[in-house]
Amino acid sequence: MEIELGTGIQFMLNDDHCEIKKETTPDQYIVTNVSKDQIFRISRKEIIKQYENGVLVFAPNQSLIPTPSEEWIEQQKIVDFESLPKEYKDKAAWRLKVIKPLLSIKAEKMQKHFVARAKEMEPLRVKKSEHISANTIRRWYDAYIASNCDIISLVPGHIESGRGTRLSSDVEALVYDIITKKRKEESTVDSLTKEVQNTIELYNSRRLETDRLKCPSSSTIRRRILDLDPFERLKNSHGFKYAYEKEGKVTLRPKPEKPLDRVEVDHTKLDLIVVDEKTRLPIGRPWITILIDCATGYILGTHIGFDPPSYVSVMLALKHAFSTKSYMTEKYPDLEPWLAHGKPKLLVLDNGKEFRSQSLKDACLQMGIEIYYCPPRRPWYKGAVERFFRTLNSKLLHQLPGTTFSNILEKKKREYDPQKNAVVGYETFIKIFHRWVIEEYAHDWHTGVKGRPHDLWQDYLNKHGHPSLVIQPQWEIILGKLKRGLSIQRTGIRHQYLFYQSDELQALKKNLKKGTIQKTVKIDIKYDPTDMSKIFVYDPINGKYITIPCINQEYSKGLSEYTHGVIVAQLREKQKEVVNGKQRVKKSQMTLERLKQEKSTLQDDLANETKVTHSAQQRMKNKGMDKVVSSEEGTTRTRPSAIIVELTKTQPKSKGNTKWGSYNASTK
Repeated sequence: MEIELGTGIQFMLNDDHCEIKKETTPDQYIVTNVSKDQIFRISRKEIIKQYENGVLVFAPNQSLIPTPSEEWIEQQKIVDFESLPKEYKDKAAWRLKVIKPLLSIKAEKMQKHFVARAKEMEPLRVKKSEHISANTIRRWYDAYIASNCDIISLVPGHIESGRGTRLSSDVEALVYDIITKKRKEESTVDSLTKEVQNTIELYNSRRLETDRLKCPSSSTIRRRILDLDPFERLKNSHGFKYAYEKEGKVTLRPKPEKPLDRVEVDHTKLDLIVVDEKTRLPIGRPWITILIDCATGYILGTHIGFDPPSYVSVMLALKHAFSTKSYMTEKYPDLEPWLAHGKPKLLVLDNGKEFRSQSLKDACLQMGIEIYYCPPRRPWYKGAVERFFRTLNSKLLHQLPGTTFSNILEKKKREYDPQKNAVVGYETFIKIFHRWVIEEYAHDWHTGVKGRPHDLWQDYLNKHGHPSLVIQPQWEIILGKLKRGLSIQRTGIRHQYLFYQSDELQALKKNLKKGTIQKTVKIDIKYDPTDMSKIFVYDPINGKYITIPCINQEYSKGLSEYTHGVIVAQLREKQKEVVNGKQRVKKSQMTLERLKQEKSTLQDDLANETKVTHSAQQRMKNKGMDKVVSSEEGTTRTRPSAIIVELTKTQPKSKGNTKWGSYNASTK
């Protein structure tokens, strides 16, 4: 959801209904407090600050008469697009494809455009029995516009009406798996139906009679085949290359005319070894994910951490790009503001597996971001971000002590040992990086954009105003990892050896079991891989997620999935040692006390710098730039978080030129 601050925008501030009546000067507004019949002035900066602090709530539908704040918050519940069955996601994507050319048309009367589009789409309709009329396209168009361009509005209506699909999630997954695996085989609907039946019979032979799967009819399987996106259908029958040529080809756009039209994304491992601020020991080379705006050359968003490139690092960098970077005022008051923020229209990616993840595709589709994949072995398709990495190395990293350089010959020529020379602390580097990006890189002349990024972005602001605010009340859910088919037991939900339980969860289980004889209720969850203290359970009855806490908060609070995995792996090894020693061991789940004990042992290992590599230590400590964004960008995280780690208050005096910030130039 995007909002452009201006006349008519409604919000709740401290439980009072307010409406912007007038913009007096740039970024200054006169607001009416409707609840108290008062008038006051407020700045754009203050509105954003109050929103990010959770004090201000924007109306979910600006065209409707406002309701009390509790109802506003309830209306902002989200059907997470990634969690929906694939057939619904495919149909919503198809409908968006139908109306997309109409979104850029500015006309008072749209009917003739609907009629023309209906004629264009007739040969390409998903189902031969489905006639795409002008009125149908109008309904899709109106629903999409009314929802602030949320693709959820294009999902078939019955997904929002209650229990969802007629088939169980297990059968849906099985049918889709069989259909998509039949790539170049001349499979008929009857042969596919027979294969589904045989597979379900095999499954049912291992299940209780009350928990057996129901076999779908041949007409249902036929609908599932026809409901596939045209690209998917061609890929399954003729292969990827043929489908790409017919349906998947996207023409790379010319040079973008304005900011956010095209944004390039990539990762690299920094040519710099950083040290721990406390122990001063080297902790390794961080990874950096960069989003760069191609129209201005300005860095739109970034993420720096010790996790290798993944869907999570991409989404955290995207989240940083959406944010207004308001943390800068408190974290780095001596630095210039970071101007760039907003939602990209086109995201240019390479073919790394983290970029090909279905979770990323679904998230971008829900947020209205178009994806373009560069052809393999064509780095010049992402020339802007590649140039940035070269500039980052030559003008910043290779000037700092602890640089690893990019070329091994350069290291030998200088007789340079990066491990011995590493003195830049991680938190210190984060501030150095911010200073360099904002005050050096953004003010340098860039031939590619024919200007200075700061000036180009500022010129756009002066002419067109600020980009729309990206308002999303459930970032943790949109960006979280999806896990399907977990069961709700009397003890709650078991996820990665941890139990999650609440009265609300048991009430959901009771409601889901109404009208069914199944003993086991299965649901989908999402979770934050940086904090295992809670999960988000999808309630299909009310179409929203509910937060369920881990029963072991002492252990799980602030615990990352990676660290938890290390602990579990160590416990498994100890169990194997006992079994190999022929001692009798009761096979049971890992107890709370054992998890706590192993976590304590691991913490001691981290403190003593033993048993694990320094980079792995930082990963287990959950170190990364995203620790600052979450709480400051309006999410409801219960643990301390920020985009940038607070810079150590007292830094040792540096030796030599420290143009980008201070660092300790001598090892101790």
